[in-house]
Amino acid sequence: MKEYVLAIDIGTTSTKAVAFSKTGELLQEAREGYPILRPQPNYQEQNPAGIYEALMKAAKTVIEVSEKAPLAISFSSAMHSLILLDEDDKLLTNSIIWADGRSQKYANELNAKAIGKDIYKQTGTPIHPMSPLCKIAWFRDQEASTFEQTARFISIKEYVLQAWFDRFVVDESIASATGLFDIHHRTWYKPALDYCGIKESQLSESVPTTYILKNLKEEISEQLQIPNNTPVVIGASDGCLANLGAGVRSMGKAVISIGTSAAIRMTNDAPILDVDAQLFNYILDEDHYVIGGPSNNGGVIYEWFQATFGEVADASKIGVGADRLLFLPYLMGERAPIWNTDARAAFIGLRKSHTKVHLLRAVLEGIVMNLYQIAQALEQQEAKIEAIYANGGFTQNDLAVQILADVFNVKVHLQAHEEGTALGAALLAFRALSIAQDIGTQTNESFTPDPAAHQTYQAYFEIWKGLYSRLEESFVALQKL
Repeated sequence: MKEYVLAIDIGTTSTKAVAFSKTGELLQEAREGYPILRPQPNYQEQNPAGIYEALMKAAKTVIEVSEKAPLAISFSSAMHSLILLDEDDKLLTNSIIWADGRSQKYANELNAKAIGKDIYKQTGTPIHPMSPLCKIAWFRDQEASTFEQTARFISIKEYVLQAWFDRFVVDESIASATGLFDIHHRTWYKPALDYCGIKESQLSESVPTTYILKNLKEEISEQLQIPNNTPVVIGASDGCLANLGAGVRSMGKAVISIGTSAAIRMTNDAPILDVDAQLFNYILDEDHYVIGGPSNNGGVIYEWFQATFGEVADASKIGVGADRLLFLPYLMGERAPIWNTDARAAFIGLRKSHTKVHLLRAVLEGIVMNLYQIAQALEQQEAKIEAIYANGGFTQNDLAVQILADVFNVKVHLQAHEEGTALGAALLAFRALSIAQDIGTQTNESFTPDPAAHQTYQAYFEIWKGLYSRLEESFVALQKL
């Protein structure tokens, strides 16, 4: 087998181990899943030990099939996870994931204060229950005994690296998504720590995303059957690495990922902080930031629709606008652009003549219009989108991709495979090892926008974008009943 880098991608529902050659060829891959635990309403957690076991199993599978050790191992990880450890490094909590909403009250209060605006300006992370910033504040008040026992606050990637190296270290990319890290000076931000009531000593040492960890613990090297001097590149967050893996390294191009959730991201050499705090700004490497917005509501809505209504005929037979039917896609609450976990989904304009097929078309259009609204925040900051590189399960639906092209009025290129995030981790490893590679942007099919359809969508969007503000009070009131 060819020489390869092993990219380990710790996701929300599974961990993938992927072997890439120096030319970016995907050689082998393995995936191991794990559940999301929901012990109470608005709680979303995972068992760190279960994630670690899945990670080790996936990595061992690829290494065994490859019949040789990797040149290096590099990590990608989902953002915003939080684990509390005691002074003996024992678990006090599960891993509390990005989708957890228990700290909404704290996000609401902080957003209304000057300190909240200051924290966003310095950390680049919108104030929202997803962030460890708000989760830690919740523990401070609601689980005081656990908070007082906590010696360290870490992410799931830090948990894995501590098991491998007996070190608490975090890459600047994961750190920049906590709401606790100054992205301008690349240090922990004291006013954010003071708000939470924690000390810098309770957080890990931050390092660049190309940082190489050495001296793998003997027991780990034996389990994986690799030398203990195998370089381990700390890597970055999944969203940032998706841009790197797509070959998007400059403004003008955007990556749109629509899996269970969704996101639109651009790469720039400096943060772009909008006055309404809609956009995130996360560190990719020493010279680049990834800017954009995440949505809770991607393919999960399509899955809900199929589970509720069953298989539906081809919605391409229904024209643009689904015969004057609009859909607000906030089935799971929402992050960008409204940052409100109390938001809810709604069909607007529903009539007796509408069928399941109309509803499906409206659902697909609603998902895309929400991403388009996030894009408007980017373009208001002079970040004009000239091309889109799309990935995720949503892109397997040709109609959905055509809607994306028509709403945005730009060409949409589908990525060659679904492992762009893992490829980004591999590219960081090649860079850290000073191994030359020129992979470029790997795409296959492209979709060209229809100008007439775009013009029609613009008229619908003008109505759509005002719906949430009119319904917001009703959504909030419903949650209080």
